[in-house]
Amino acid sequence: DSRIKDAPGSAITITSGSSGQLSLNNTKIISPNSYGIYSETDVNNIINFINQSKISSASNGIAIWHNTNLLIEDSEISNINNYGINIARSECQVDVINSSISDVGNTAIYSSTSYTENDVNIQQTTIKNSDAHGIYLGSSNSEVIVDSSTIENCSNAGIRTYYGYSPIMVSNTTVKNCGENGVYTQGEYSMITVDASHIINNGHSGVYAIGSNSGVSVTKSKILNNGHHGIWSNVEPFISEYNLIANNGSSDSHRPLYLGGSNASEVSKISFSTIINNYSYSHFSETVEVSNTIMWNNNGGSNQYSGSLNSQFSTIQNSIGYDPEIMDTLGHVSSSSPTIDAADPYYSDNYFPPGQGQLRADQGIYGGPHNNIWGEGNPASNGEPTIHHIGDL
Repeated sequence: DSRIKDAPGSAITITSGSSGQLSLNNTKIISPNSYGIYSETDVNNIINFINQSKISSASNGIAIWHNTNLLIEDSEISNINNYGINIARSECQVDVINSSISDVGNTAIYSSTSYTENDVNIQQTTIKNSDAHGIYLGSSNSEVIVDSSTIENCSNAGIRTYYGYSPIMVSNTTVKNCGENGVYTQGEYSMITVDASHIINNGHSGVYAIGSNSGVSVTKSKILNNGHHGIWSNVEPFISEYNLIANNGSSDSHRPLYLGGSNASEVSKISFSTIINNYSYSHFSETVEVSNTIMWNNNGGSNQYSGSLNSQFSTIQNSIGYDPEIMDTLGHVSSSSPTIDAADPYYSDNYFPPGQGQLRADQGIYGGPHNNIWGEGNPASNGEPTIHHIGDL
């Protein structure tokens, strides 16, 4: 165990011309006057391993330069005046696993718009209380992967990429209570993919892809209580499957779902989703295929969408079907709802609950072959007998 406290400059400096590896284990860096760990400008090809360590009360947490790998495991960066991690050149890889970055005066993980090919991979990590973004990659040809993590209480966006070819992939993650967008890209050809996640209570949009040729795929997720749009996609692909999209928006210009334009050979579809209680209506500039879905009580009960859609086995207020008898803000329906056993008969409910009625799939988020994702109930019977007890006669 080591402790570095009150360093007059940076606690650890990797000097010019260095290469090789820095390993930091079971170390506490407390109150340096500058960086916790700082690489000088012409340091290349450094591999940094930080394990079971802590950097706190520093001007900046860590700065890395060109062609550097940074692996942080089981560690903490906290109470930082400026950046938690600053990727200050190109071709860097940052992996943060089972760690936390909190109480940061600027962005928790940052790269500027001057560089390229910087990738960030976050797993089982918490980023919270940032006075700017949670993760901001201004560099082009860069990607963000976030899995099994929480990003919360950021003044700006939870996750944002700026330049082109910079996709964002989020899974099993919560992004909440950020002042601007939850998951956001401005970059062209920068797909946003969200799976099994909660994007909730953000000041602007939940999922927001405004870059040219940037589409969205959101599956098995809850997009709730965001101040502007629920899911905004500049172009196809536009995919919403097994999602609850509810209580988003605060003006007539905010859309629960928005598709801006076409993209040759790409798909646009909404299936097994529940879209309810949003301030305004959805808009589709291209035809969207809608199936096994409930759209109800958006836009004050008036028109649920503008533009073009083809619907099958769905309930859309003022268009097709009857009152789905929604019981709560999470989109559960009553036992007498006409949406029960009303999805495409090709599909069956997998778990009961949340499925209701018979094996035929229900419409909405709680029906269909993947309804086990909500952690309720038991698997549906396959029709074979089950032996519970054998006794002697």
